[in-house]
Amino acid sequence: MRNELTQKEAFLKYLQRMDIEMLDLILEDSITYFGVSKSVFLEKLSYIFNQERLSGEKGFLKIKKHKKRPNTYYLLLRMACYANRFVIEEEEGRIIKVYDIKKEISKDDIEFFDRVALFFGTDEKADFIPSNDYVMNVYRCTKAYEELVNDKIQVLTSNDIYQWLRKHVLLYNEIKDAYLLFKYNDFRTLFLLLKFLLEELQNYNEAKRALETFDDSNIAALHQWLVDYNRIRPLHNTDLVPRGKI
Repeated sequence: MRNELTQKEAFLKYLQRMDIEMLDLILEDSITYFGVSKSVFLEKLSYIFNQERLSGEKGFLKIKKHKKRPNTYYLLLRMACYANRFVIEEEEGRIIKVYDIKKEISKDDIEFFDRVALFFGTDEKADFIPSNDYVMNVYRCTKAYEELVNDKIQVLTSNDIYQWLRKHVLLYNEIKDAYLLFKYNDFRTLFLLLKFLLEELQNYNEAKRALETFDDSNIAALHQWLVDYNRIRPLHNTDLVPRGKI
């Protein structure tokens, strides 16, 4: 009777048990996992496992085998009600590749992508070769992000937020559509979050007055209310661009 697990069996076993240390031991450094190095892959798995544990998951994850494809599996996550599909290729009992079936990903897909998905940015891939512009933009994004997210305790006013957005709007416009370059994500997400917050702060008093004065007792009053508060609008990127630089 065979007692020793194959590499694939061991991988599935410790993946199910959320055991990063054992996965690190049994997986090889010389191959890619979803197109990324072992260290990047394990870092993502560690994040997924932590999210499961934070949600109260104390047991094992479930792995489901595809009914028709013998090398295709699904890692089922209870916390997010999400299934990560992956394919394992073997050669002489050794894993030579772990990947998902390639699919096109749009910007809209990325915006709604679950963070527990085993999906990686172009700049996380093992074969990615960074350009000089990319390296400079990562540096600029990191510096801009760390102006607000750092070890200091800061109290931000709406003007502070506005000035930061205004200062970095050109950088944001430059990188916002490079949605598969994930190292821009911290800055990109912070910019959008603060922009939304500023819109809320700018419109707060007027929106409050609008709610307090709402009158639909007759058509004339309702029409006047719509005319009075039609000017409430969101902030657009052009509102942040320094004059002379449009």
